[in-house]
Amino acid sequence: MPHSEVLQTEEKTAVYEVPGDKIDGGLICKKATFELDQGLSSSANFALLDVSNRDYECSRRVAIGNIGANLNVSRVDGIELGVDADVLRAIYEGENFKIGTGLSYSTGVKYQPDSWKLHFMGYGFEYDTEGFGIRIPILELKYKWW
Repeated sequence: MPHSEVLQTEEKTAVYEVPGDKIDGGLICKKATFELDQGLSSSANFALLDVSNRDYECSRRVAIGNIGANLNVSRVDGIELGVDADVLRAIYEGENFKIGTGLSYSTGVKYQPDSWKLHFMGYGFEYDTEGFGIRIPILELKYKWW
């Protein structure tokens, strides 16, 4: 039986939920996670402003001054290593597509059995079971085929 340790903290200014709809975020948001279970999984994130809205059909998010990092290594799930820095970013995700705009400098690599991603200073691409995406520092586009 695998051993698992989880440490997670999250601070947001407000969370508002109604059936089928959730709005959360606020000023000075921060989150950190650490987990050991068949590998290492850790992440940390800080944002001056981070507000998101999700419902059954789509999600929307606005972030200002967002900085994050993650490291995930597992013999089952592969590897993911990355750093994100968003000066200003707005993202809309619908059923068949995702579009993001603003000024973002994502750098990282991900190789897992069903997905891979390569980003460097805001330029890059990703592929997974949902679809394929490309990214430049001011625009992110992803087409979902499922």
